[in-house]
Amino acid sequence: MCVFCLWLLGKSDSLQQRYSLVDQVILSIFSPLLKISSLFLAGINKAWDNYIFLVRTKEENKRLKEAIERLRFENQLLKEAFYENKRLRALVGFPLRFKNLSFVVARIIGRDPSCWFSTVLIDKGLNQGVSVGSGVITLGGVVGRVIEVGAFFSKVLLITDPNSYIEGLIQPSRTRAMVRGNGKGGCVLEYVPMQEDIKEGELVVTSGTNGFFPKGINIGKVIKTIKKERGLFQWIEVMPSVNFSKIEEVLVIKRPVFQGQQKQ
Repeated sequence: MCVFCLWLLGKSDSLQQRYSLVDQVILSIFSPLLKISSLFLAGINKAWDNYIFLVRTKEENKRLKEAIERLRFENQLLKEAFYENKRLRALVGFPLRFKNLSFVVARIIGRDPSCWFSTVLIDKGLNQGVSVGSGVITLGGVVGRVIEVGAFFSKVLLITDPNSYIEGLIQPSRTRAMVRGNGKGGCVLEYVPMQEDIKEGELVVTSGTNGFFPKGINIGKVIKTIKKERGLFQWIEVMPSVNFSKIEEVLVIKRPVFQGQQKQ
């Protein structure tokens, strides 16, 4: 019937054809349905076009989000490279203060999870001139000493480990003392005579007499002093100058401070 109605609507006046009464009745009945059908089909076409548009928009948004995430990731890598380059430039310039020493820049690539030892692993070894006993420092101060060496890797014992001993000098009194790790992230000064007047906040630096570190490198500062009623020496606690949880690059001293001293 719909096809018939469409045929009636399509009659051409140029052929001088007139609608019969029956045709007019049929058209009057079905014309509203044809209009509704036409609107319905138009709505379906529009909905389909909108659906295709939304699908394409969703795909485009997905591609844009992926591109944004990729750019963020690349930007983060560039920022990290910038800060690393800044740190390395500062480290490279540091040895200029010590013309008689040879250094190698190393990265920390591992940390000992054990609670018994405080060590880190660096990415330089025998092939780069590192040897057992080499002093390890950073811009903040003393880090520790190399205790194991491989061809391309080395293990460093931090000054906070109880097995670490470094001879220090207390400023400004010039009092000498042995700096030993306390195993709790700090250090203590040993063999400081009771008569020495050591105050909190005073700086402890390397003495330069053991051949592994040049003189005047920061070790830490005094944070607590205790003078017991009995005994020859006082108890002194030191907070290291280096934040060991944040260091990423270090300088390794490739040869002893004193010329001709045998490497250990």
